[in-house]
Parts: sequence; structure tokens; C-alpha cells
Amino acid sequence: MPEINLPVFLKLSKEDQKSAVEAIIFASEEPVTLNTLYKILIKNDFENKKDNSNIDIFNISEPNEIKFDSEYNFKPDDFLPIIDQINKDLLASSRPYHIINISGGYQFATRSEYGELIQQLIKYKTKRKLTQASLETLAIIAYKQPITKAEIEQIRGVSCGDVINSLIEKKFVDILGRKDTIGRPLLFGTTTDFLKFFGLNSLNDLPELKELDDIANELKTNNDEISFAFEIPNTDEEIQNNPGSIKERN
Repeated sequence: MPEINLPVFLKLSKEDQKSAVEAIIFASEEPVTLNTLYKILIKNDFENKKDNSNIDIFNISEPNEIKFDSEYNFKPDDFLPIIDQINKDLLASSRPYHIINISGGYQFATRSEYGELIQQLIKYKTKRKLTQASLETLAIIAYKQPITKAEIEQIRGVSCGDVINSLIEKKFVDILGRKDTIGRPLLFGTTTDFLKFFGLNSLNDLPELKELDDIANELKTNNDEISFAFEIPNTDEEIQNNPGSIKERN
């Protein structure tokens, strides 16, 4: 096959190939599979050149679902030595993190020797009070669970990644599974610690939304620190039409 038809990735130097793989894994919030790397860097590149079509790069996860282009002499497993070399480079430069194989894919993680320091950070974060952003996000999860990060952000109108991670660290929120849709995003829900903290026996004891508004008004009257109203859409259509529907009160 003439070189001009090769995917760009295969024309790169070894160093640039490492940089490309490292950038994708670093930027991903979830473990990146070898098949995903192949789709992004090899197959998607070639097919876009061939018919200029838009391809869903995250919709294939099983090896037998990918048709390999043998003429490239490159398979998903060929990313393994590249990842191994990235880790060697990170170790040689004394970086405190490396790429690990987790949940069927590859993700950056802190090295185990720094575990005690990270644990101290987690304990410090856990002791911090819930911010208004945390309370708003927690309320959305409590009333709409199981719910994805994207759906939470549609309701709040802002990015919620750090807030969700903080709630997970505080053990108020946990991962319940994955939604059966394109990309299989994570689903979040509340925990038993959430129930204990707020004095609830079950989720059925959550107050009606109107009750929350009355409580917020009472807190405002008493000059308490937290005062906000919840307006959580009940349907997906309402979520689409009303982003940022939890409104702060002055």
C-alpha cells in the first residue's frame, strides 16, 4: 500500500507516537481500551480519508467487532509496547504517576509509594464542609438517580466532574454501573452514608421539592448560611429545555 494512504499515526516517529497515546490516555476520564486507541489513531483516520464520514470512536469494545487492516501490519495489541515505553520514561524521569491496566483499559494513576500522601489529601478533602455546588449536585443525584455526569451537568448548567469526585470521596455518592447507551457513561447514585448523614431511613424519606423550597425560605429568614431552591426537571425533555434549573437565591 502506498505510504500516502497510511494513517497519520503510522507515519509519526516513535516519540510522537508515544506522545499521541499518552495524550489520549491522560485526557480520558475513563480507562481507554486498546481497541479505542486503534479506532482513534488507525481506523478512524483511514475511514475519514476514504469517505469523510463521522465515526463513533467509542462504540466498539470487543476485539471481534473490529476489522483489522492487515496491510498496516499494526493491531490493537501493538499499542502495548508503546504504553510500556511511556511507563519506562515516566519512571526514568521520577514522575509520581504511571499508566495502569484497569477495568479493561488503561488509565493514569499515582504510584503506590505515594499512597500515604494521597490518603492524607483524601482525608483533608473529606473533612471539608459541603459547598453549595456539592449540595446542589447531591440533590440532583438523590432525586434523579441513577444519573450520568452529562445529565447532571445539563440540569446544573456547569461542569460537575470535580464536585462528583468530591462527593464520591466523602462516600455520599457511588458508581452504580453504566448506562446502556453510546459510550456507556457511568451512572451515579447516593449511598447509605448519604442516608445516615441526612438522617434518612430510605430514599422514600426524601422531602418533596416544595418542602425543600419552604426550608430554604425559612433558612433565609433566619439568616442561615445555606439558602437555595431546587427546581429539578422530572423528564428528559424538561432537562433538555431547562439547563441550569437549580437556581441560586440571593
